[in-house]
Amino acid sequence: MAGATSGQVSPSPGRSSGTAPAIEGHGGLIGPTRAGLQSAVVSFRRATAPLRSAAAPVVELHEVTVRFGPTVVLRDVSLPVASGSYWEVRGENGSGKTTLLRALAGVCPPVSGRRDGVRSVAFVPAAIDPPTMPVRSWLAAVRDRRNPVEEALEALAFHGDLTRSFRHLSYGNLRKVLLADALSSRSALVVIDEAREGLDDAGIGGLDGLVARARSQQVAVVIADQVAHRVPDQAGTISVVDGVLDIGPTGVDRPAATLRFSGPAAGATALEREAANLGFRRVDDG
Repeated sequence: MAGATSGQVSPSPGRSSGTAPAIEGHGGLIGPTRAGLQSAVVSFRRATAPLRSAAAPVVELHEVTVRFGPTVVLRDVSLPVASGSYWEVRGENGSGKTTLLRALAGVCPPVSGRRDGVRSVAFVPAAIDPPTMPVRSWLAAVRDRRNPVEEALEALAFHGDLTRSFRHLSYGNLRKVLLADALSSRSALVVIDEAREGLDDAGIGGLDGLVARARSQQVAVVIADQVAHRVPDQAGTISVVDGVLDIGPTGVDRPAATLRFSGPAAGATALEREAANLGFRRVDDG
């Protein structure tokens, strides 16, 4: 690829000699550029690219950006989620992980980009306003399930009265009902926010077992958790930092990288077009 002005891509790590301005990044540099009267300092960021599975994606985000008012919560996110795959999403409060889950579930419209895939999603949010109806009646409203919901409740070590309303359940048992409902449904995609919140050790063990069963039935599962948890084999993790995904350690085809340009303003403008071909997006410093 030609550089922003006269330089070429250097395939090996290192820095340019002399004082010529350059683009520096992981694995090399793009540059150098010729001196100019007007200078600029610009950063470009490239998110991790997930390795595409042989299985068809049940849902896929294409360069999705989500904004709430002036705040960009997700920035140019692309993510295919294959059938039978399992992803754990991690991140601090406000990082964008809940917004990512809502975008995958189809309940958070993007300002740009698009979501393709299934419309029927079993989505468990971090918090709900508990229904007033009896738990058994609420569960019975879904007649066609892939697996009996009673089995899922037992696996999660649910201990409560199904004949009473949700408002009589402890928080832990409320979460177990929601998880059992989602993981026994016929949805091809299950999305769970704060999956282990409120669960005891028996519930966490049961959740792991239900996720494994869902994957064996080619159900894709994406969950978020603030607490790091052992990730099963053939699973992936997604860390969300300032609305940009860092995907790993498995299933990664292209690593994340940040490039910083220091040089003529005209060179920065030209480089922006070139960097886009490598998956880099211009971001504001600070």
